Amino acid sequence: MTTIYLVATKTLSQPEPEYGLYGDETQASGNIVRGNADSSDNIDLSDPIWVLNFLFLGGAEPACLDSADSDDNGRVELTDAVYLLNFLFLGGPAPREPFPACGFDPTLDDSTCDSFEACETT
Repeated sequence: MTTIYLVATKTLSQPEPEYGLYGDETQASGNIVRGNADSSDNIDLSDPIWVLNFLFLGGAEPACLDSADSDDNGRVELTDAVYLLNFLFLGGPAPREPFPACGFDPTLDDSTCDSFEACETT
């Protein structure tokens, strides 16, 4: 069975929504868990630290930028680390889909992921 998503995106620079149909094999991004920036087996304090290290200290780029984009705005930035910290420690909203299990990103944006080790099956 193939799942089909109807995706509508809208940005400030693009006043009209952009629509697209995506099936399981043609997602904007591969199989990921949003918020899992370090591609480990779970989401914990190491994930926002990974994002902050990448952004401000010249640390390694997350293996999958789409999984590090916790707020799903199409960019990895300070708000992603804050979003995760809010979720982990203050009861804030969970990361956007796909979360908490592996899944395909239904959002059409510039963040991509060719490979996400935590979701690869053997």
